[in-house]
Order: sequence, then C-alpha cells, then structure tokens
Amino acid sequence: MKPFFEPSLSHERPARSVGLALFLALPIGSAAASFQRLGGLQGGSAQFSKPSDISADGSVVVGRSLSSNGMEAFRWTATGGMQGLGGLGGEPFLSEARSASANGLVVVGISSSPLSGERTEAFRWTEASGMIGLGDLAGGEYFSGASVVSEDGGIVFGTSTSFFSTFTGECFRWTEATGMLPIGALPGIPKPTCVTNGSSRDGSVVAGWSSSPKGLQAFRWTESGGMIGLGDLPAGPFHSRANDVSGDGNVLVGSATNPGTTSFRWTLETGMVDLGRPAGASLSAAYAASADGSIVVGDAGISGDLVPTIWNVSNGMRNLVDVLVELGLGPQFQGWDLEQATAISADGLVIAGWGYNPDGREEAWVVNLGQPSVVEIPTSSNATLVLLAALLGVAALVLLRFR
Repeated sequence: MKPFFEPSLSHERPARSVGLALFLALPIGSAAASFQRLGGLQGGSAQFSKPSDISADGSVVVGRSLSSNGMEAFRWTATGGMQGLGGLGGEPFLSEARSASANGLVVVGISSSPLSGERTEAFRWTEASGMIGLGDLAGGEYFSGASVVSEDGGIVFGTSTSFFSTFTGECFRWTEATGMLPIGALPGIPKPTCVTNGSSRDGSVVAGWSSSPKGLQAFRWTESGGMIGLGDLPAGPFHSRANDVSGDGNVLVGSATNPGTTSFRWTLETGMVDLGRPAGASLSAAYAASADGSIVVGDAGISGDLVPTIWNVSNGMRNLVDVLVELGLGPQFQGWDLEQATAISADGLVIAGWGYNPDGREEAWVVNLGQPSVVEIPTSSNATLVLLAALLGVAALVLLRFR
C-alpha cells in the first residue's frame, strides 16, 4: 500500500524525457491480460486520480481524485466506474480513501471535519452508512487518519494525536466495540510519530514505521507481542519503512537505505533482505505484496524518472512497463508514462497504479496480467523461447498436413 498521503501541489506532468519503447514486442501473454485507465471524478478543475488500495479479487480500487468538491475519496469498479465518497463536512474540503476490505465494501481513510480544523479525521465508509468519523485519541491537537482495514472491515488502524504524542500522533486500533485505542510507537522518543501502512487478513499483524532513537524504523505489531522494530539494511544512514504485510502476516515489504533507497522484504527467518533495483535504477521502494508475499510491486528511479516495478523470486525486480510490453499490452497504454504500482490483488494478477496519461495528467490505472500461469512473467530470453516453440509448432502442423 502506498505510504500515508501527503497532498501534492501540482498535478501536471513535469518536463522530462520519456520513452515507452518496444511496442513492437510480440504478445505472449493470455488474452485476458489488459490495461485500463480509471479516469477521474466529475467536475474537477483538472483530471487527476491516484489509487491507494485494491480489493482482494482486484475488482475494487480506492484512492483520491479531483471533483467539484476538491480532493475527494473515490471507490472504483469496472461496472460502476468511479464513485465519490464525499467528506465529513470540514473546510476546506478534503478526503482520501486509504484502504478497502477484502470485498471492497468497507473503505477507510482521511477527511477534513468540523472537529479537525485544517487537519483530518479518520473515517470508515460503507454504502449503507456513508462516511462516519472515528474521532481521535484523547489529548493533543485534534487529528487522526485511518490507513488500514482488516479483511472483514471490522478492524481499522491508523494514526492519531494523543497525550503520548500531542502533534504528530501515535498508532491506533479501532473496532466498533472498543472504539479507538492506542497501540503506541517504538520506545525511546518523548513525542513519537507512528504510521500504519498494512495489516494481515484478520488484523492481528500490522506493518508501518515509527520514530526511534536510531531514526525512522519499520515495525511489525501484534496484539500479543506489541510493536517490534525491524532494524534497517547494513549500508547508509539508518532509515526503514514498512509499507505492507502479507495476508498471513509473515512477510513485510517496504524501503530502507543501502546506501541509497531500496526495496526490502522481511520475514522472521531471513530478516530484512534487499530486493535490489531494476536495471539502470538508482533507487526503489516496495509498496504492496500479494497475499502470500511472493509478488511485490512498487517503483524505481531511472535517470530521474519513476517507473513501476514488480518483483518475484524467479525474476528479481523488473520494470513493470517492460513486463507489460512483453505481455502484448504496449498498444493499450501508448502515450502514457507509468510511474508507480501502489496496490496488488491477493493472487498477484491485478495491479493498480498511476502515471501521466497522454494529456500529461496524473491518472490511476489497473492492469490485469491474465491467467495464473503468467504470474511467472517471461523475461526477454524465455520470451524468445516461447516464440521459437510457437514457430516449431506451426512447422510441425504443416509437415503433418502434407504427409
């Protein structure tokens, strides 16, 4: 999941040299593979949309888009398109959807509210209830934001100011039965900052980052064990952030310095492992993982440009644009500059992200990689083997016909 929202001042494409080459690559993926743009909400001063999360089956995407109200939370489906979720009534208007339940029917996020002033209040949304504010923890300046919801929509995690952290906020856990309860931050800082970014299916494991005496540090929280810092990678200044966790809670992904910013994958057995960067990249970050943690998506910096990335054990980290072209999807996003992959479905086949559309505006997109067999996406070398095998098959049929 994309890290906690920081509003952007500009939604126009900066000057850059961009090339989405290789559109002549032969399609080798399933016919079900597809690229779809999500558009934006109606009435905005400019077209703009960015996704934050995707439902388990990849059918629902949530995020933020410009509308006649301002920056507004959205929920998108292929059949219903993009739906604005409104706000809590604060001024100036602002809302963003940060996370969705497994079926996409419960959405949580942030909104300005009458209580929050120029800051935000956490919300939980359903079709039946609309947007409901979740309040904040006692103490400090009024502020809260929800960034994670469990599979069934019943448990919400986020950040709130409190007596413990009066301005930046500590992490919280919310249920309808208990309301908002603090889960703290890593020890050693008098007024800490803590942000949650992902949870296991049942909400028993949470990933995020917290201030610590060493610097910003990724953490893994469980109800029984509390918040445990995950350290960082060996080179460069101390810095790590966990951005997502697998459905079973065993795999965390994020970014750390080693020595520049790089993606990591953490398990109890291996600790924090550098996932590297795609060819030519100077930095990378991991934002989301499939349910079993075997497929990871994010972004990388190549020559000052961002590109979306995909990682698995077999192929390492690759530029997702190259992968999509190999799957034959190049013509579907011709003229786009894809920037980040921010969310992924449970099976790893559906990926949400954003890029600059042919008009130079930031817009959300969803890509379907096709059937499960193409999760092990061909590299250029075995794409050649696939083509040779197809040609040999055709030759064999011709010989049989004339025997």
